[in-house]
Amino acid sequence: MQRPVINVAFGIDQSYIPQLRVVMRSIETRNERNPLRFFVFHDGIDAASRAQVSTRRATIEWIQICDPVLLGFDAHRPSMSRATYFRLMIPRFMPPDVSRAIYLDSDLILQSDIAELWDFDLGAHALGAVVDAGLNPRDFAARYGLPAQGRYFNAGVLLLDVQKLRADQSFDHTIALLASNVYDYDDQDALNISFWNRWTSIPPEWNFQRNFLYEKFATWTALTRSAPRPKIIHFTDATKPWRRDEWHPLAWLYLKELRGAEFGLSLLRNAGIGFKTRLKWRLRWLLWNFRCFCRWNLGLQ
Repeated sequence: MQRPVINVAFGIDQSYIPQLRVVMRSIETRNERNPLRFFVFHDGIDAASRAQVSTRRATIEWIQICDPVLLGFDAHRPSMSRATYFRLMIPRFMPPDVSRAIYLDSDLILQSDIAELWDFDLGAHALGAVVDAGLNPRDFAARYGLPAQGRYFNAGVLLLDVQKLRADQSFDHTIALLASNVYDYDDQDALNISFWNRWTSIPPEWNFQRNFLYEKFATWTALTRSAPRPKIIHFTDATKPWRRDEWHPLAWLYLKELRGAEFGLSLLRNAGIGFKTRLKWRLRWLLWNFRCFCRWNLGLQ
């Protein structure tokens, strides 16, 4: 039986070309059965940079954003760029034959077959996501006049029913909110307002964020049990695994993803990440796995 084509969308600017290559590589190396179709939303990446992005099996379609409203938005955090808004163009600019898609940020890597996420049942909703542990949903609801009972999601990994989104125009509503308001977390806040209590929760291992590492979330049993083997590692916040100041215990897995990639050494060299740093990250990863083993198998804290 022929496997379905998996549509994956990204939103980047010129500076994120190397990271885009890493994400695509992590997807391809773990999926050998499904045809892959990558869509890259951008604001004018030049031909030379596009030529650097190649895949073994997937097709790549470059979609340039020219919407004057969207291009007029500025990100309100130093670690973000306006490319974060490009995901809002997915229902409008995806080809008509695309009815379902996965959106991914470019500061993450896959550790499992993306087909598992693709097959996840959204039920009656048009959007699936993982809860964001770094924000209190009650405070968010009170601030924006939303029902108190609700959850706040992280927008870095989204499973989308594109056909439904075209019909209900929820992303257009999100853009309208951004045009008249300033939010702490930009379009992520606006998306949560638009989809409050109208989204499907996906297991946390599909968007394992930095906040999940903190001890105050250790009571989230389903969340912390996924720590040793997350399926998507999302390097949220300002420090990233292509910078020397990264402390994330799973950063070594990002370096591991670069092995065998023709651009891997240059990415590390440009970041000043040498042997000592790589060894330190490797040891930190081993210690993290040991701590997780002790916690969940030996009952030690």
